[in-house]
Amino acid sequence: MEVAVKRENVVLMAWCVLLGAVQASFGLATEQVGPDKPERPTGAQPSWPVGIVEVPRHACRVYSRWCNGNEMFYFQGSVAEINELVALFGRARMRAHEIRVVPGEGKVRPFQGLVHEYEYNVSLQIVGGIALARARREPGERVNFPLEPRLTVYAGDDPNVLERLEWPENAIIDCRVEGVSIESKRQRPERRVYYGRLAFEDGLSAEERLRTVATRITLWEKGIEGGIGLARADREGRFSALFSAGELAELREGKSWLTVTTGNWLIEPDPNGQRFPVERLAAKAEKVEAVKAKAPTYYYGRILFDDGSLPVLEPKPWGGAEISVGFSYAGSADLDAEGYFVVTFSDEQLEKLKGEKARKNVYVPLYEEKNRCRALHVYPVSLLGRDKAHAGLLKIPRPGPGPVDAD
Repeated sequence: MEVAVKRENVVLMAWCVLLGAVQASFGLATEQVGPDKPERPTGAQPSWPVGIVEVPRHACRVYSRWCNGNEMFYFQGSVAEINELVALFGRARMRAHEIRVVPGEGKVRPFQGLVHEYEYNVSLQIVGGIALARARREPGERVNFPLEPRLTVYAGDDPNVLERLEWPENAIIDCRVEGVSIESKRQRPERRVYYGRLAFEDGLSAEERLRTVATRITLWEKGIEGGIGLARADREGRFSALFSAGELAELREGKSWLTVTTGNWLIEPDPNGQRFPVERLAAKAEKVEAVKAKAPTYYYGRILFDDGSLPVLEPKPWGGAEISVGFSYAGSADLDAEGYFVVTFSDEQLEKLKGEKARKNVYVPLYEEKNRCRALHVYPVSLLGRDKAHAGLLKIPRPGPGPVDAD
């Protein structure tokens, strides 16, 4: 089946598949009215903390908004339901469980410009994807930006309702209701930015690495299951993360540790994976010494036109129009000047992919519709090679104005 997609929304579409039922989308923003359908719950995203997805899945959700990774979920709950939301939030795997308590009630209006507004008394902000990447690139802005999810509870007209709420032991409570004091057993730690760097041994250019590989730094703690994602290295292997003096001390004592995970976004971090030594973290970026990083397993392919020429569109149907290819797990890959592309899989992912039915995954820009591509051809996983010299070749018809030819 032919599927038309906007090239700039390929990432969004993949996230929407995980999200489930989507009511309307606008560019890189998506909204949904009401809670999930039982058969299609909200899916956890790769950059989300473990367990936080249970909060958006709660049945009292009235509205949600996804925009470039800065996701907002709104709930209208009874006291019992608010306690459920707070408890779920407290069980998510994070370093800080910040709950903000504010006066009044909340109202949100959908993108579609409808007259109706949705009232809510709890909101959840989860920063991931593009928004999280931008925040991590601006260390000076991090202290006031919620890099970890933040829950906000609205007191409404009767602040006494707060007395019936049950707060988790690990909650950092920021109460902004006049005349109300809520004891918080934990305080926000004072953190500062530290820098690290990885030296990749994969032979890829910086541009190839950025498009193909996600390199993540994960924090693990003894006796606690699951890790906490702290950072993603850029194309040059540089990253930065926030640490308090106490957290650094625990890293030095071995009570906690950092690992490096290199591969596609759907490869799970491993507590027994490559470690990043705390001694290589530096308070100043220019003082960082690189740590050698293990390369993932790469697979190469190549696409040319039927006549053997390079897959260069002349003239281009619209600015930025390029042929690309996509695979489950690995995502979308662009072709280089010679028609080659590179993707990465774990051994388990590759075996699963080999067992799946082949689908059209070569996206060709359309001449008759600006900013749109269509999946017209199949690049089978069996053609992929472990190096460029063994990259399988697929030849496709040269696109042009008029009806398009599909396999």
